[in-house]
Amino acid sequence: MRAAASRRRAVGISGEPVPTATYAITNKIDTGDTYLIGYSDGVNVYLIMNYNADPLTSAYETSSYRYIYSSTYYAYGVKAVLDSSGNVIDVDRSIYPDANIEDTEWNFITTSKGYKIRSAKEPSMYLRAHANASYEHLYVDSAYYNASDWNYSQRLMSYKLSSGSSKYISYVPTVNGYRNFFKAGTTALAVVLYKKI
Repeated sequence: MRAAASRRRAVGISGEPVPTATYAITNKIDTGDTYLIGYSDGVNVYLIMNYNADPLTSAYETSSYRYIYSSTYYAYGVKAVLDSSGNVIDVDRSIYPDANIEDTEWNFITTSKGYKIRSAKEPSMYLRAHANASYEHLYVDSAYYNASDWNYSQRLMSYKLSSGSSKYISYVPTVNGYRNFFKAGTTALAVVLYKKI
């Protein structure tokens, strides 16, 4: 685990954390830029993690890239810290004390079918859903050719299956007593994008 001092953030006169970077909400994807992907409940914003330095132990494994419960793979999520303008400036560390904002950064790579969503922290890792509609897996995995091809439209991040149906990234508040996860199910749920500025 990283030293506690490295997790502290300076606080300005207003009492807000001094950001190491700022991410503004957007509805447009530009390849080459860095994004955060998440969900807003109208009060709080939760972000998909590309890596969790404080991984949970499931009945199957301990992994920084997914949490498995009841045979479903979930991507880790973390609450965002917002400034007074609604920009993301950090992540909350109350659940995962070693989390950093870099653990939530993603890049979009254009393909003939949409976008690969690649970890900005580890460029060999991608956001992946299961190709079968019966499974709601969403997790971080290696190998470009196995990565899902995502489409973003009307605030929905979807993955089209060979059957013609689609899966959507969605927020899961609680899994097995733990908080803040994401899955890819067949129910559409809006996501929010923040672009690094």
